[in-house]
Amino acid sequence: MMIRARPFLFTVLGVCRLCWRADAFTRVAYDDVGECDTLQPHLTAAEGPWRFNNPGTSDEKLRTAVFGRRIEFAYRGLNPKAAYKARLRFFSDNKRELLVKTGQGDLLAALTLSKDQASEHDVMIPRTAYASGRLALVFERVSGSNAVISDIELLSDDPQPLAAALGAESSRVPVIPRLSPRPSAVGGMQKPDIDLAGTWQFNTQPATNFWMGEEVVGAERRGWVPIQVPGQWVMQGMQVDANTAAGYRRVFAVPADWKGKRVKLRCDGVYSDAAVWINGKCAGHHEGGFTPFEFDVTELVNTGGDNRIDLAVVNESLADTLASGTQYACHPLGGIPRGVRLFALPEAHVAALYVTTRFDNLFRDATLKLQVCAANEDRAAVEDVRITVRLNAPDGAEVPLAGHSIVVGRLDAGQAVTNDASFLVRNPLKWDNERPHLYTLHVRLEARGQALEALRKRVGFRQVEIRGNRMMVNNRPVKLRGVNRHKVYPTTGRCVPDGLHRRDVELFREANVNLIRTSHYPPDEALLDAADELGMFIECEAPFCWTSVPIRCLPQNEHHRHLILRQTAEMVVAYRNHPSVLFWSLSNESRWGEHYAAASGLVRELDPSRPQTFNNPGDPRYTEIVNFHYCGHGGPAKGRGKPDNPIYLGEDCHLNA
Repeated sequence: MMIRARPFLFTVLGVCRLCWRADAFTRVAYDDVGECDTLQPHLTAAEGPWRFNNPGTSDEKLRTAVFGRRIEFAYRGLNPKAAYKARLRFFSDNKRELLVKTGQGDLLAALTLSKDQASEHDVMIPRTAYASGRLALVFERVSGSNAVISDIELLSDDPQPLAAALGAESSRVPVIPRLSPRPSAVGGMQKPDIDLAGTWQFNTQPATNFWMGEEVVGAERRGWVPIQVPGQWVMQGMQVDANTAAGYRRVFAVPADWKGKRVKLRCDGVYSDAAVWINGKCAGHHEGGFTPFEFDVTELVNTGGDNRIDLAVVNESLADTLASGTQYACHPLGGIPRGVRLFALPEAHVAALYVTTRFDNLFRDATLKLQVCAANEDRAAVEDVRITVRLNAPDGAEVPLAGHSIVVGRLDAGQAVTNDASFLVRNPLKWDNERPHLYTLHVRLEARGQALEALRKRVGFRQVEIRGNRMMVNNRPVKLRGVNRHKVYPTTGRCVPDGLHRRDVELFREANVNLIRTSHYPPDEALLDAADELGMFIECEAPFCWTSVPIRCLPQNEHHRHLILRQTAEMVVAYRNHPSVLFWSLSNESRWGEHYAAASGLVRELDPSRPQTFNNPGDPRYTEIVNFHYCGHGGPAKGRGKPDNPIYLGEDCHLNA
């Protein structure tokens, strides 16, 4: 077994509580935003400048600001060993709520700006946010007309000034999502998972700041009606005005034995712009309707009692435009069409798990490769942390693994460390679409010999390669007989009832289909679970369709770029452990450009084990599989002109079914 440890990129909430002395810090960067470009050298994305004329301050530096749904600043030349803090100053003409983030996580999860009031906030920046020597600071609107900021100052105990940003530097360090593996068991807990599916309350025109209200009683009950989650509001008879936030609400109980644990909220998909509150406090904001997201809500929930979750959901957004979701569905897709759940983790836990397999030259023996991140979100260090690994064959027999323990050692408060480990597996049964053999991987995290958390993951020993113009699976060429599948059902729209994902896979297998393209967005994970078990190749497609993204990366196009990178990363991190996923598709029938080239590089970083395609056509320097749509009888001749890459007909004919 080989083990390699390296620093981890995710930010752990709370690590900004570093010890510092005010007199040890000097200014290393300053932006008087809203003024001329020479006074805001680190600003890389905003919708425009603004000057407030309302009362509340005479400070002209506060009156000038920039605004936007998303504002970004980028810095270069940071010293990874130094300490940095940000001094943020705001002024507003109306009440606003924003999130302040680094490139890897939240700094201020809920910042409220009051009308006619200036405010200043000092916040320490976690070292993981600038381990590469670069830093991105992002301000996102949660509620109110937009996000604003008047000026921003960075201070450090290293007096070296920070370099100005290069173009869209901040988004060139894309946000990698935190999607924690859900545990099968947590020490000291009976049930570490709460499913929030079922009946919620819904309002097509909720009151302003409805999330701050009490339980839906009395006069506030007006307009609130029951609705099913998962589900779309249109398919349940509700109509919401365009560009208007609908309200969702429900009450849930958190067991008393969750006290002292980290509590995560996972949404598998909310369409398409969602702000979330727990007990009237902001948990976070997410844009994108087909990809999962996660918030840490530990400080927001009441253990041993009732809690309330509120969502403000808007169907129309740039994410909806990039997906063309409402356009080709011919009705608004707004709602919570996929699952919502809470789960608990110990303070020290597995924050990420990436599993790959690789065969030897004879394709007999294989190497099981694990990339495991252990994170400590406690305020105290955890000693003697180790991870044990066990593997069971499809028949349940235990598979011998040499050196099955990964020593992590001490985890300081707020620290996250990734370990790469490799295990030799003798002559494993292979996974493919005809013989879908699945092994079970058991991962246990311990501290001082005490089990903190257990994970269970299914593994298929499968290797995908491109050799010239052939795609190889386990050293054998494959010919794909595929279908384009939309997630759709007559009475529920894009929310498919339980069991139908599996039934679709069964029906396609009976029709001699061996590949499903998830057109034109990532699927519900239930489809991938069924494909893993039954044997079906998957082309997993990012949620972009008919997008004309500008080739040049200008500040006004940074929201496009951020959403493309962020949602692509969410797709890959969520689904890369499924053996059925054969290759990734970056988009459908869109304009190739720098944004998609960056997305391709990001996919390569997150999952180098699979090839990529772009429906149609992409750039073979980035996507190995050449893709054509609707070639007609000239398709074979067109393919003969591409001898160095596999030829793939992503779409060829339409059948009503």
